[in-house]
Amino acid sequence: MFNLWKRNRFDSPSHIGKKRLSSFEIQDKQFNDSLKKLEKDNIKSLIIDVRSNPGGHLEQADKILYNFFNKDTVLYQIEEKGNKVNVIDKTKDSRNYPVVILINGTSASASEIIASCFKDNYQKGVIVGNESFGKGTIQNEVILKNGGSYKYTMKKWLSSKGTWYDRDTTGGIKPDVEVTNDIQSTDDKQLDKALELLKKEE
Repeated sequence: MFNLWKRNRFDSPSHIGKKRLSSFEIQDKQFNDSLKKLEKDNIKSLIIDVRSNPGGHLEQADKILYNFFNKDTVLYQIEEKGNKVNVIDKTKDSRNYPVVILINGTSASASEIIASCFKDNYQKGVIVGNESFGKGTIQNEVILKNGGSYKYTMKKWLSSKGTWYDRDTTGGIKPDVEVTNDIQSTDDKQLDKALELLKKEE
């Protein structure tokens, strides 16, 4: 579901942690434990990579965000039939070291919630990559007796500042620093840019 590493891509020592989130089916305790492990290794900054992450359970995205923001911070909003409800941070945990969020055109739903929250609320946060998918709706799944299922859309989510990211109207989340990878190359220019930005913060 996710992996984490600490590596040095520069000539001089660096303390940059990285967490790759390929989905939001993980348990929050796993995430918290892995983050604390990186911090015990004395990381000074962090990359959260949600590229090509199509989303998943919003509750898992909430619990990831709880690690970084002050209690009562509005993480995002849920709108249903014109009524809006704020989803807020419920914990006392927070961080203030630099964080880069990596996104691309298939980062969607809960991935975009993560990116939008950092974009709106995290002073030392930078979004790097390409414009995200723009899936601003929330679907419920109904399991049928025959084993099948169907999904229907009843709600949409807005960023903490009230922006709706919808691919057909407003578009997805635009990165602060746009970098495109060459599909014919094994080089990861987006990751390299994230490391470069964080190295400057050390």
